[in-house]
Amino acid sequence: MRNNDVVVFLIITIASIISIIHVNATNNNGIVQKCIDELGLWPLPSNCSVDIYSNPTSLSSSFKIILSPSSEKILSPNEMDWMKKTIDRYNNILKSLYNNDNNVNNNNEKPLQELTINIATSISTIGNINSKKTQNIIWPSIKDDETYQLILNSKDDDESSNVNLFTNEIWGTIRGLETFSQLFNLNTKLSPYSTIHINDSPRFQYRGLMLDTSRHYVGMESIQALLDGMVYNKFNVLHWHITDDQSFPIQSTTFPNLANNGSFDSTYQRHVYTPTNVDSILESARLRGIRVIPEFDMPGHSTSWFDGYPDLRTNCPDSSLKDFSKPMDVTKDSTYSFLQKLLTEMSNRFQDHYFHIGGDEVDGSCWEADPAVQQFCKEHNITSSPALQMYFEEKIVKQLIELGKIPIIWEENFGSLTGYPKGAIIEIWKHVWGNNTILEEIIRQGHEVIYTTPDWYLDYSTNAQKGKTPIPYTRRIDDSSEWKYYYQVDPFTNSTLNEKEQKQLLGAELCSWNVLFDSTNLLSNIFPRGVAVGERLWSDKSIRNETSAATRILNQRCRMVYRGIPVAPVAMADHCAFPYQFTYSGP
Repeated sequence: MRNNDVVVFLIITIASIISIIHVNATNNNGIVQKCIDELGLWPLPSNCSVDIYSNPTSLSSSFKIILSPSSEKILSPNEMDWMKKTIDRYNNILKSLYNNDNNVNNNNEKPLQELTINIATSISTIGNINSKKTQNIIWPSIKDDETYQLILNSKDDDESSNVNLFTNEIWGTIRGLETFSQLFNLNTKLSPYSTIHINDSPRFQYRGLMLDTSRHYVGMESIQALLDGMVYNKFNVLHWHITDDQSFPIQSTTFPNLANNGSFDSTYQRHVYTPTNVDSILESARLRGIRVIPEFDMPGHSTSWFDGYPDLRTNCPDSSLKDFSKPMDVTKDSTYSFLQKLLTEMSNRFQDHYFHIGGDEVDGSCWEADPAVQQFCKEHNITSSPALQMYFEEKIVKQLIELGKIPIIWEENFGSLTGYPKGAIIEIWKHVWGNNTILEEIIRQGHEVIYTTPDWYLDYSTNAQKGKTPIPYTRRIDDSSEWKYYYQVDPFTNSTLNEKEQKQLLGAELCSWNVLFDSTNLLSNIFPRGVAVGERLWSDKSIRNETSAATRILNQRCRMVYRGIPVAPVAMADHCAFPYQFTYSGP
């Protein structure tokens, strides 16, 4: 550790001890509750305490965010570039809250002049950089430290005040700056507090949102707005479900007919993501501390592939089978050669170490109806369709591991019969909230797990019925209280896992299956339900009070609307002081 690192580390340690003492000392006086109710932070920090003095806090018209000199000395050039862009973005967010009335000290307002960021460690020294592929560009990963501490200390007789943000790594700065940006009331542009201590870190390292772009294409501006909405709620993973039966909307330079023939618009390619589009999405996500994990669903849900490359399809003679029931022919060497080349291309394009290969809902009846497939199974002592899928998954997992990736596979029936390939992360999805039998079985088999549930599927409007979950909600798509159902769902409900086993659950995600969503309605369908899930994944499990949350989620909705995200209402007749402005240019 460098000398500068030691100094900043000691500052953070001392400040943490002071803040923890302050929190413990003031819990009984209701100050923490005031921090919950009056500040309206979302998601709620791990530890938050405030003191009320006679003066509120405002931002000076000359307010700025700066890096401490010690931080500038230890950060690499690429980290400095990341920090500059992050600071610029939050300076822009905060500009609308500046006090520009030339009466800063009237009404005892105490203007903040600057926020100083203090970073303890350069991640260039701890292995979070993929230098081989990206020339030392900083990419977020599962190992990131997003811890931050935000401290505002002032006294009544101060003419001005400053605030300090302490983080261990650069990733904590974006989480802390988002919290800081929420301290100020949009109407008054004031914060009612002169002293604020916040110690915060995430409950889960993986806080995801899955976006399906196969069933409906989603435009680039909508994806950009989605990434902003995610960072406002401290999500850090975009699981991009790129391909499915309906379309193959991404260009491959190795196999161009995948998109040429498999997208919705094969003539003009207006429903296709180019390599430039992908790079833009990855860069926007990177600058927001969001990982992008691609999913190419296989060997089922892959009929869009066959339009350009029909040799991949299983030749099942049963014409009664639906198209989506016809999976890849996993007995051909040519299939694996094709996939090796495609996965190599996409592994180089997508920088995250995780890579999702689907594996869900494979209808084995097609394989069972193909004489050539059955002959292959006989020769290789493969006795069932689940065993044949396991044969496929093991080969693809091996390919990805050799490419330096960690494969993710959807939980599926084949796994319950054959187990899952070693080295793969399993994503749970089939079970209603509170039914953790399969989750716990897979964890105890030694796998790391990502959690989702039909109760977090945005395309389901009536999934959760009375008696089916720990809390008897009946969901309606137009029910203003629907966010409360999403808020109560928790991966560890009814869990019997011990503390060590719980660590194998990396996190969880909300799923936007775009059956009826596209750029016209995507964001208002994701939010505010996604807002509710954001707090569930970041904040402590004990934070479940719907009464407190109801006030705060309305504040968060209005905050996001103010920033340009069309978040749907959270309650009947709720309203924001600054209504959403829809831009329309008529004929």
